[in-house]
Amino acid sequence: MKAVSLILKILAATIIVLIAAIGILIAVVDPNDYRGEITELVEKQTGRDLQIGNMSLSFYPKLGLQLDEVQLSNAKGFGETPFLQAQKVQVGAAILPLLSKELQIDALALYGLKLNLQKDAEGHTNWDDLVAKGLGEEDKDESHDEKSDGGENPLDQLAALSFGGLDIQDGELVWKDAQAQQEVRISDLTASTGSIEFGEFFPIHFSAKTQLKNPDINNQLALDIEAKLERDGQYSVRNLQLETQADGQALPVSGLLASLKIPTLNLALEKQQIDLPQLQLSVQAQGKSDFPLKQLDVQGNLQNISVDLNNQVATLPKMELNAKGDGQGDFPLKHFDNKLEINGLQAQIDQQAVSMDSLKMHYDLKGDVLPNGALQADLTAKPSLNLSKQTAELSAVQLTAGDLKINAEVKAQKIMDNPQAQASVNLNPLNLRKWLEALKITLPEMSDPATLNQVAAKVNVEYDQGKQAVKVNNLQVDLDQSKLQGSAQVSQFAKPNIRYDLTLDQIDLNRYLPKTKTEEATQPASKEDIEIPLPEELLKSMTVDGTVKVGSLKVQKLQPKNILVTLKAKNGKWQLSPTRADIFGTQLSVQAGLDVSGKTPQYSAKVTAPKVPVGDVMLAFTDNDMLSGTGSVNTDLTTSGRKLSELKQNLNGNVSSDLIDGAVKGFNLAQSIREAKAKLSGETLPATDEVPQTDFSELLAKLKITNGVANIESLSALAPFMRISAEGKANIVTEQMNVLVNAKIVESDKGQGGKEFQDLSGLTIPVRLKGAMVSPAVSLDLASLFEQKAKMELEQKKQEAIDQAKKAAEEKKEEVIEDVKKQATDKLKDLFKF
Repeated sequence: MKAVSLILKILAATIIVLIAAIGILIAVVDPNDYRGEITELVEKQTGRDLQIGNMSLSFYPKLGLQLDEVQLSNAKGFGETPFLQAQKVQVGAAILPLLSKELQIDALALYGLKLNLQKDAEGHTNWDDLVAKGLGEEDKDESHDEKSDGGENPLDQLAALSFGGLDIQDGELVWKDAQAQQEVRISDLTASTGSIEFGEFFPIHFSAKTQLKNPDINNQLALDIEAKLERDGQYSVRNLQLETQADGQALPVSGLLASLKIPTLNLALEKQQIDLPQLQLSVQAQGKSDFPLKQLDVQGNLQNISVDLNNQVATLPKMELNAKGDGQGDFPLKHFDNKLEINGLQAQIDQQAVSMDSLKMHYDLKGDVLPNGALQADLTAKPSLNLSKQTAELSAVQLTAGDLKINAEVKAQKIMDNPQAQASVNLNPLNLRKWLEALKITLPEMSDPATLNQVAAKVNVEYDQGKQAVKVNNLQVDLDQSKLQGSAQVSQFAKPNIRYDLTLDQIDLNRYLPKTKTEEATQPASKEDIEIPLPEELLKSMTVDGTVKVGSLKVQKLQPKNILVTLKAKNGKWQLSPTRADIFGTQLSVQAGLDVSGKTPQYSAKVTAPKVPVGDVMLAFTDNDMLSGTGSVNTDLTTSGRKLSELKQNLNGNVSSDLIDGAVKGFNLAQSIREAKAKLSGETLPATDEVPQTDFSELLAKLKITNGVANIESLSALAPFMRISAEGKANIVTEQMNVLVNAKIVESDKGQGGKEFQDLSGLTIPVRLKGAMVSPAVSLDLASLFEQKAKMELEQKKQEAIDQAKKAAEEKKEEVIEDVKKQATDKLKDLFKF
């Protein structure tokens, strides 16, 4: 408004000066003689030096004045370039009305007008002095008390004025901003108006070319408008049409064309009321090759805009905005057609508050990245904003995309000082599978096609910028027959502190996994080393304390219940403890750790499982039950590294087990002994379909793992016909083993072997397991076996010889005794003959 007032004052002053000049010129023949008085008058009004090259008068058919080569000096400190220049200034007045003291001025023509506007590095402009003159103390006093000084409205003095209009041709305006290091040049400036009379609309046309430097942008502007000026200073405009076309290296588009149309603009400044019944906006652009959009078309329509300056209220009953475009290059959308509608917008200017009855957005998107190549969605809400109270609200939010429907409410406080917000989100029950299939989204293969048929969720979220905290409360997620509930929170965003407590009643993950493929050939294990990437810096920065409880879980062959997983982390040290689950008829307890506080990640694991069916566990986890039996299993392992090979090589710890009634699968010790026995006898055994396993009634084992090598500290087993011990090692890195199993045959007629091993009773048979850990080669130490057999036979023959010698000696002894007895008897008989 100050600019408008200033323009009116300058216009009025100019007209008054021109009227005065005409009056002087009427009285003289050569107006150049009075050039000094004119320039003095201008200097008094503006404080600037006015230079006029030549002045000429014409008297017929109109009284006219022409000024050639006019210059108005610049403000001090802004250089020698004139503030204003004009090659020619023409103005005329009808002669006959002058006789009746009426002034009918012809059009004011300015040819070759140049206006130089500047701002220095301190922010001062080269027209500040003109504004100061216009707002001086004398003007202020007169404006507040016109009657006391006998002053009148300047426009009242021109009540009988008829002005033929303004005609500016070949104008130029230059704007230099030293603060922003920016320059704008307006050239080919044309401005013209129709005849100006109070209370009557007159046309205004303006066109120009603009050149902007830093950044480089060129623009062609055309403005047409009709305006009306009242004697009391009120004015109004209508039929405003603005068109602009821009291009330039700084613009990512070419041929940017924008237009603005305002059929009517009512400016009741006396009532401080502005009414704009309709505003139409149009923007069209063609994108350059490196711009994501090939074409953009934006159409806007605003209706019944009203501004009440007294009450500081602005209303916009309805606004529609439609944006269409075509993508190009890597832009994910090929086409979009989006619509925005705002109803009942009201702005409280003094309170800096805005509210709407409704906001509606419609999205119509097409592109290869979209499911089914297209997506349509609608968003509705009722927003409000109050900057004075620092509050914002987004109520009645509803997002709809096909069968998907999400309802939400958002409230925020202290949005400028310390933003805090609360939100509630509700995902209505949705057949997610059907919805995704309608969008042509291919789901991962699942064994059960009835999954994802019912999905729903509810959650409350709290955000506090000052505390750097996000809280998730009352979380409820329904997934088919499963229900997840709980809460979570995150604070200290730079170094996240995470806490959560989640409970899942039950879930059958097998329904969501692909069907087990048993017919596929087993692929050989890859020899390539596996990198185990960890976000170590993030893990060091996080603090975690959370629990997850699961009532029952099905995954592959596992069906654990009463699962508790507790995760804690601080300063790069992560611990799963306590972690337990009821599984395989026992309770499995696990303590696992990850330490990334040092240079190399450290891992640890402790497992305690009493009365566990080892075969079922191995079958469930490894799909290989090479060891079966029931008993306790305890492990205490540590390792470190970033690759799988490093983890194997740095593996250390202990493993112990106490099993009964089990078997070691993969080799049949009894069959191996049979084969060895047959070789001793020179026989060949027939083929057998007996399961390759070695049964045991008790197995005690202790393994010590050092740098990836498992050494058997002790291993003893009781089999139905033998007692087993073992020694050796298994290299986990190379997955090779070399173990010697000593099997001592005992007398038994039950179990594997039975009576056929009775003749081997007492023998200790060495069995060598060597090669791949999964399928080792089994061999017997035949030399040792032959040596044991020979020693047994030699000892047996030796004992038989000793026994025979003893028997012979006993028999001989009896003969000698009998012979001695007989000789003694005979001698006694001879004695008694005397």
